[in-house]
Amino acid sequence: RFPEVPIVVESLAQTIDEREVYHIVVGEECASKHILITGAIHAREYITAQLVMKQLLDVCYRYPEYVQMDDTVAFHFVPMVNPDGVTISQLGLDGIKREDIRQTVLQVTQNDSAKNLSEHLIQWKANARGVDLNRNFDALWEKYKIGPKIPSSYRYKGTAPHSEVESKALVDLTERIDFDATINYHTQGEVIYWYFGQSDFDAERDFRIGQALSKATGYPLRWAQGSVGGYKDWCIKTLKIPSYTVEVGADYF
Repeated sequence: RFPEVPIVVESLAQTIDEREVYHIVVGEECASKHILITGAIHAREYITAQLVMKQLLDVCYRYPEYVQMDDTVAFHFVPMVNPDGVTISQLGLDGIKREDIRQTVLQVTQNDSAKNLSEHLIQWKANARGVDLNRNFDALWEKYKIGPKIPSSYRYKGTAPHSEVESKALVDLTERIDFDATINYHTQGEVIYWYFGQSDFDAERDFRIGQALSKATGYPLRWAQGSVGGYKDWCIKTLKIPSYTVEVGADYF
């Protein structure tokens, strides 16, 4: 549909249940700025994958505008960081390909003392190994004490930072490409989280960018109290780049 637009599609990794984690680039490798946009790191928040795909399509339509800008931009999209978890949330046990993974998921539901299996799987937040991917990054990971100590459908941080295929894939991508910022879609709450102990200089820069995001979305900027181990947190702490968690949609629960 867009033969004039430079588009690259690659797989960053294959998950343990044999699904690809796709990375799509719209723009030239030599662009002066690179922006990463991710979605569906939490399984039950899979509506964000559709949002990211809509934004990808919008960038393709508007690409001639970006070419005419003084600073060229390449947009990087990882629409579904956690395809195994999304499949569990959408299809339950029927969506799992491997029998050993099905048994792992059943064990996790026992760990969680699930009363209603189908309802529990719909609310699944982790990957297929029962690890909350957004608690699996090396950003004060060791200080995260709230979650369970064993695999769970939510909040289990894993045995070590970047222990999971999906989180390691994001780390490798972010270290390979010199991103100017990352935007990470979650649901829900209509809020933007931006802070993780930046220096005064970086905090001023990141807050200014955050204000632009706030103006564009109508969502207020907030500090995430007690947030550790997240991808945003790791980007800010380790790579010193602006990174934002955008919680889309109203919080009805």
